[in-house]
Amino acid sequence: VDDMDAMNQAFGSMMGGNEEEMLKNMMEQFQNLGNDHAGSTDGGAGGAADFDADAMIDGMMEQLLSKDLMYEPMKQVAEKFPQWFDVNRDKLGADELSMRTKQFDCFKRLVEVYETKPDNVKELINLMQDVQE
Repeated sequence: VDDMDAMNQAFGSMMGGNEEEMLKNMMEQFQNLGNDHAGSTDGGAGGAADFDADAMIDGMMEQLLSKDLMYEPMKQVAEKFPQWFDVNRDKLGADELSMRTKQFDCFKRLVEVYETKPDNVKELINLMQDVQE
């Protein structure tokens, strides 16, 4: 299963060189939150009421799941999965075979979503969660 470990490792490091830029953008967003509330007349005490954590998390998820960042790695995994299956199918137990088959289906659906509706963040999140199950 060394090949699968390598594939999982590649999947885990898909963010590549964009990781630093993404983290910089997130830090700027956090900093801007502090700046937005620092000038309030109540000393920033009411700032928490104005803070929209859901909107910020949605924005971060959109950045993390952007087509520019994720499409190529997802496509590569989907393209390499069948070859990996051919080599490793007989080495897998029934449960792992079932799990890997479901993951492959998720990767194919992810590629399809990135190709047809890349801004559907909710669907992308659901599929990413399915991959991890």
